[in-house]
Amino acid sequence: MPTATFTPRHVSQMTLAVRQNDRRTAPRLLCGVGWTATALVGWVGLPYSWYRSLALWWLYGRDAPRLWPAVTALLALALLASMVWLTAGHPVPAPRRRAVAAIVAAWCLTSAVLWRTLASPLEHGAGFTLVYMASTLWLLWLWAMFLVASRWPVRCRVLVAALALACTLPACARARGIDGAGRPLLAWRFRQPTDAQAPKHTGIIGNPEASVAHRDTEELRDAEYPCFRGRDGLAVVADVRLDDDWIHSPPRELWRRQVGAGWGSFAVSGGFALTQEQRGENEAVVCYDLVDGREVWSHTDEGCFHGGAAGDGPRATPNVASDRVFTLGASGRLNCLDLRTGRCHWSIDVLADNRASNLSYGLCGSPLVVDGMVVVSAGGHEGKSLAAYGCATGECIWRAGDDAAGYGSPQLCHLAGHDQIVILNRSVLTGHEVRTGRVLWTYPWENSTATNCSQSVPVGQRLLFVSTGYGKGCGLLELSQSVAGHWTALPVWANRNLKTTFSSAVVYDDFVFGLDEGILCCIDLANGARRWRAGRYGHGQLLLAGNQLIVQAESGDVALVAAIPDEHCELARFTALSDKTWNHPALAGRLLFVRNDREAVCFELPLVSRGE
Repeated sequence: MPTATFTPRHVSQMTLAVRQNDRRTAPRLLCGVGWTATALVGWVGLPYSWYRSLALWWLYGRDAPRLWPAVTALLALALLASMVWLTAGHPVPAPRRRAVAAIVAAWCLTSAVLWRTLASPLEHGAGFTLVYMASTLWLLWLWAMFLVASRWPVRCRVLVAALALACTLPACARARGIDGAGRPLLAWRFRQPTDAQAPKHTGIIGNPEASVAHRDTEELRDAEYPCFRGRDGLAVVADVRLDDDWIHSPPRELWRRQVGAGWGSFAVSGGFALTQEQRGENEAVVCYDLVDGREVWSHTDEGCFHGGAAGDGPRATPNVASDRVFTLGASGRLNCLDLRTGRCHWSIDVLADNRASNLSYGLCGSPLVVDGMVVVSAGGHEGKSLAAYGCATGECIWRAGDDAAGYGSPQLCHLAGHDQIVILNRSVLTGHEVRTGRVLWTYPWENSTATNCSQSVPVGQRLLFVSTGYGKGCGLLELSQSVAGHWTALPVWANRNLKTTFSSAVVYDDFVFGLDEGILCCIDLANGARRWRAGRYGHGQLLLAGNQLIVQAESGDVALVAAIPDEHCELARFTALSDKTWNHPALAGRLLFVRNDREAVCFELPLVSRGE
């Protein structure tokens, strides 16, 4: 066979051909990367940064951070520069109608998906989605105007028109707060906003007489849920058996009424249901009749806490002890009121009294009544973190601790043979001696935003479960005291299987149930392993009724869930409220009290008959 021979001339020709082919391949590869990058920036990056810019503007107005608007501008400039480079020297074909229609349809679909993904799930209005799609057409035109065979003056005029259209959503919509994930809740500007700061009437909505006329109202009036998360602060009502057949035996609505803004719960005692509200420029403690919902009395203090995106009004829940009601306002006003009349026995500004400054979202900790004292989290320095005042006179009995206040409430726990007051502060979990307030032990518990809102849960004689959110998680601590009297808090386990954010967990049969960033979750107390995680309830709240969980969803629904470790089993559900609900539910006997910043409702829940 003949053998091929390569002369130096052949080698040089082959080398030149390879170089020319590399020159053609390299630009093609670079152009491919460029088109991919522009597609990602134009179709994903820019719409996302545009939404974030709008969200910040809705929430903060002119005071909004400049980061995301700057990112949007930089991405737009990068998109323009890359499109100029990619289309330079190439003739632009005339667009086909079908192609244009397909691109616009794909863009609208992408915008709708992004809106549904990024916007609050509590917003279900199709109108907001349509207006948002219209407001993003300028982003599509930034990418497409280089591909359209039109004169540049025409293209620029279309861009100006698209930019004008981009102003429609900010002009038509306003923020009315945020949901639990920090996303803005919207309302149309042309609709009159609901005045959530003052009830428009003092009566009830509906006609509840038929519900209670034949019932033993005295039994209902004996129901008790006297403070935040119930008498023991654990959100557990053990002596109740609820019927889960809410189809044939649905909960009865006894009364429903508009209330002023507020984020606390109800305290139920002595035939009354008490809560705190914002009424105009005054904070109010309001007492309602347990059965018919009529207003019995109200006590007001001057002052209005404006929570911005998180909402206005007081945050805490009253505490009823004997014939007195103790309340703490969002700006630090501690009141002692008469349960029957609302007459003020004494009042103290705990922030001024402890040289403390208010928190970004106001004081949220509900007062704790123990041993003739009312204990509150003031957050002062130099031994003034926690303060106890005499229930009878309001005289300060002790102050203790140096920790900055968090958004949790002091609670009474029996650990290692001793009663103590446990509180989760801004970055530290602390145990105090009840009689003197002396700090017994501390354990660091800090998250990324220094925002601790959840309540810890004592387990058995020595264990304490703690959880929070914002990048932290949960853990189980073991408390012990040495012979010399020194206290230690050591971790048994810690993980991120349950992040309660600003809700709190409950414990039942060696298992913990809680909302893990809006999804109901069950974990094993022994080792912290997750048993299941299912059911999207948003950033709501829950309590344990017998062997069932009453879950107050953020959307306003109330669900009944079996407290079992095997699987998530939702037994029943109904819509109690129609708007964002962060407030804890209260269960007094068979009466369920729920509220948000707009209205409050009392339901009579069906019980299992004694023969079953």
